[in-house]
Amino acid sequence: MRILITSTSLCRDREHPALDPLRAIGELVFNETGRPMTATELAEVLPSIDAVLAGVDDFSADAFVGGDRLRVVSRFGVGTDRVDLEAAQRAGVVVARTPGANAIGVAELAIGLMFSVARGIPRLDAGVRAGDWPRGTGIELRGRTLAILGVGAIGRIVAEGARGIGME
Repeated sequence: MRILITSTSLCRDREHPALDPLRAIGELVFNETGRPMTATELAEVLPSIDAVLAGVDDFSADAFVGGDRLRVVSRFGVGTDRVDLEAAQRAGVVVARTPGANAIGVAELAIGLMFSVARGIPRLDAGVRAGDWPRGTGIELRGRTLAILGVGAIGRIVAEGARGIGME
């Protein structure tokens, strides 16, 4: 069995524990582009692939052309918006997702963005890159109240992190 790994995070970390069960059942083939694959790129490689652990690649109808061996596309995450579900069904491909698989990474990004906004990090970064050394001002997050809409896997991790820095 040949399994294509297109998730850019898993292609960077080829020893990630999520890949261990896949190694036990087949040969792993990695996306070497360093970015999500286009439908044209997928159409070129899928004829020799049985399964895909996908990132946010373009699985439009064109991607499935010629992928007669392909049986499953499983998203490393929860969204299937980048997969043409009707085209997949016509091609006999099961589309699955992995809820919670990237929850820590997404939650950490959300917390990082809170720090970025609170401290004006993009403006400071731009200033340093331009050769200046701007003074930074901002707000402390400790003691602030954070509203989280939807407390699923990601929301729970964000709430835990926010509590850890003293937010309400």
